[in-house]
Amino acid sequence: MSTSWVRSKVQIIQLFAAGVAIVGTCAAFYAQAPLWMGAGCAGLSLGLLIGWLCSRALAGGRRGAALQLVQTEFVKDDRGTTTHKRKLYIYMRNAGRKAVVVGPATAWSGGELPVTTAHDLVWSQEGPRGLRNNDWGKEAAAVVLPPGKHGRTWVGLPYDSKEDEVRSCTKARRAGKLIIPTSPVSSAEISV
Repeated sequence: MSTSWVRSKVQIIQLFAAGVAIVGTCAAFYAQAPLWMGAGCAGLSLGLLIGWLCSRALAGGRRGAALQLVQTEFVKDDRGTTTHKRKLYIYMRNAGRKAVVVGPATAWSGGELPVTTAHDLVWSQEGPRGLRNNDWGKEAAAVVLPPGKHGRTWVGLPYDSKEDEVRSCTKARRAGKLIIPTSPVSSAEISV
């Protein structure tokens, strides 16, 4: 269960409870209920409203939420010119409304998947023919991802890595975390 789903459900419950408390406060004053009941409902409404505003402020301060993990891909490349013979490609999508600069200094934080590269990962931007046609631009330390466009990066894996083990780790999101600088003052952590 993702934390963003829980966060939005909690906010919906808070709004519903605040609405009930506000309606209760109004009904208590119009029905001339005891003063303590009206004051209690008003206090509950105010507390729920403050809690909701605080949770919105905390959620709004998190940057990098525009990036979404699309898929991962295990790649074997035994050509002589390739340094890393086994790679895990990680595909991301900019789901936000504005262009995002991803990188430089993208890093990998360890999980259950052993990697041979962990710092200064490179990015490729989706080409004009798109992700489905495996069309990618040149690798760079940072790329600009317009809204709706994909980018990919990769981590090197040990030579003896097995595809089913890598897939099992990434499917359960136990492989590790990709730490992606998205601007000079913030970053996103994506579990892979």
